[in-house]
Amino acid sequence: MMIQKMNNIHVVAVKDFPDDIILFLSGEINLDKLDEEVKMKKIIWARIKDE
Repeated sequence: MMIQKMNNIHVVAVKDFPDDIILFLSGEINLDKLDEEVKMKKIIWARIKDE
């Protein structure tokens, strides 16, 4: 899993789904939860709650 942060936007490329990019507009990324959600739901994008 690759994470790149650009201006409070996290761009996540998931190894199992290389063609899908998940955008997190703000907040922290819980990698364990993210990995589980991606595998179960193949989320295209998600918004993370602000701190």
